[in-house]
Amino acid sequence: MNKLKILSVVLAVGVISLVVGQTAFAAGFFSSTESVKATQKINSSAFLAGPSISVDGIVKGDVFCAGNNIVIQGFVEGDVLCAGSNVTINGTVGGDVRAAGSTVTINGTVSGSATVAGSNVIIGKNAIVSGDLTGGSSNLTIDGVIGRDMFAAANIVNLNGKVGRDVSASVSTLTVGSAAKVAGNLVYEGESESTISQGIVAGKVTFTQIKASDRQKEAATFNPIGAALIGVAGFMVACLLFALIVPRYLNHAASQSFKQVTISFLTGFAFLILA
Repeated sequence: MNKLKILSVVLAVGVISLVVGQTAFAAGFFSSTESVKATQKINSSAFLAGPSISVDGIVKGDVFCAGNNIVIQGFVEGDVLCAGSNVTINGTVGGDVRAAGSTVTINGTVSGSATVAGSNVIIGKNAIVSGDLTGGSSNLTIDGVIGRDMFAAANIVNLNGKVGRDVSASVSTLTVGSAAKVAGNLVYEGESESTISQGIVAGKVTFTQIKASDRQKEAATFNPIGAALIGVAGFMVACLLFALIVPRYLNHAASQSFKQVTISFLTGFAFLILA
């Protein structure tokens, strides 16, 4: 898997998550607030928007959030879809995480998978992502535990944690620390080969050297994908406008249908790019 495919998926998730969240809010599916206090419990999904967002309590559904500083300390039973300058997840997420920001940090527990994008992405030493991790970043640091596969596209990747299955990475620099463990194979491409101590990777290590000229050729293939993403974003904006016009009579069943359609759409879109 090359860097452009991973970045395309991450970008798609970021764009779609934000627009879908706003569409759902406009249609009246979710409650709106800037915070969920430690003593508070929301029995539905929540749309959080504001300069500073915090979730210290319990949300029984999904969390859609957009703001400058976002901190999730509490428990979210469903998925978390957030974008902001700084996004930090210290609590527990029962579903998946899709987050984009200048700095994205996961220190808590994610029962599903995580798709993250940012200038700096940090999976802290106490973090547990039970599913897959897909990350696009300038600097990506993995100190925690990834339960399944890890897909990374970054300038610098520091791997010090544990990965339950395979690692696929497209990097400029890959650093594998002595505490790292990869239970499967490590397949990566970059400008220079990394030094990996024996016993860290249980499977095979495969390295493909990529020259600067090859990077430029690769970049040229991004235009069609970018055009596709613009088309998708345009479609979702149209959905937003439609939601603003339609009366707010949709009920809980409609909310569940909306969530399932969104997840299916994201999964199918990612499959088309990654295939």
